Amino acid sequence: MKLFMIILSLSCHSFLYAAALKQLNSNLQYINSFIPKNNSKIINIKRFESGDSFINDVFLCTTSTNKQYVIKIGNSSWNKVKTLNEILSIRLMSKETNIPVPKVIGYQLSKKNPINKEFIIMEKIEGVPLSLIYDKIKDKKIFFEILDHLASLLKEMRKVSFSKLGNLSLDINNDVKIIAPIEIHLSADTPPPENFREYSIMLLEYYNLIIQKSFSLSCARKGKIQNMVNSIIQTINTCFVENTEEKFVFSHQDLVMKNILVKGNKVVGIVDWEWAGPGLEEIESISGLDFLSKDEHMAYFKQRIKSLDFLIFPLSNNKLRLEILKFAGLIYRIAAFEEWAGEKEFLHTARFIDDKMFQRHIKKCNIQEPSKIIELIMKDIEDKYYEITRRFKGCVA
Repeated sequence: MKLFMIILSLSCHSFLYAAALKQLNSNLQYINSFIPKNNSKIINIKRFESGDSFINDVFLCTTSTNKQYVIKIGNSSWNKVKTLNEILSIRLMSKETNIPVPKVIGYQLSKKNPINKEFIIMEKIEGVPLSLIYDKIKDKKIFFEILDHLASLLKEMRKVSFSKLGNLSLDINNDVKIIAPIEIHLSADTPPPENFREYSIMLLEYYNLIIQKSFSLSCARKGKIQNMVNSIIQTINTCFVENTEEKFVFSHQDLVMKNILVKGNKVVGIVDWEWAGPGLEEIESISGLDFLSKDEHMAYFKQRIKSLDFLIFPLSNNKLRLEILKFAGLIYRIAAFEEWAGEKEFLHTARFIDDKMFQRHIKKCNIQEPSKIIELIMKDIEDKYYEITRRFKGCVA
């Protein structure tokens, strides 16, 4: 039954994708109104094979002169906030850094338009997603040169710092402001966290709230998770000073291979900035970097980061922060379980945890037996909980 639900969910997504494509091609005149007057107009919109996303729909637009644009349709689960955050993040990176980002041609932040969707129209960057050529790069030197370039771009990103953590939006005067992290669906009046303590508690409390509404867990398990979350929050309150001021760096927060465009040995574009914003220095290594799956790549990249003198991987004296984020990621795994199983609309992306862990669950368990998957995740939660309480008792690593 679960397998059927997953297939059905993917089929529904394909159907909706086809419907959106048809709607776009039926409204070319409206879409072309966003194209600069002196530029050739779009004559055809088609599926963007190398730009597919499970969360957003991405389409390739071609003009009569073969100039190409990309249309990204915003996921309907986040009204305005993610689309606006991506636009503001691209603008910020374009203004403050040399990072190659897409040029935004036009956008719509309201669904009240002929295609009934939020969208961004961008110029297409002439590059190939690293995910499509990763296994084809036989020359180690070329890949290391790509890593070199990527490391230098990440240092560029660190030029911009903030005193609060979250994402970007606009105030009533259209000035950029920081809002609370959009991944946890907080209300518009929730203040953004100003330190790790506030941020980690916000994550745990939100994920736990979802868990208490879950249909996949027994009352006993919900209670057990509640007790562990409360205990970890107590540890956080004990180990992190309440009024500690921190500086947060601008982070992409989804820096995976499909979002890194390359040409030869250079990174020619970084795309998909919808999650970007002021974040922890180590957040990039927790929420992305799947191109470092090989030990030699990881070792080389770490050395390169060290030579450029900036932080992206957790320091030894910040191990408690990392373990707490991993614990929050495991709580998230349970909170989002119905979404993996195709029971409801996909809302989140996997964050703050190694995706290999989830793959391990799937390989060891028959997807038609979700109770076994839950058992494995529960064991991981308990193991991580006991590790934190044992290793960091009294806040000494």
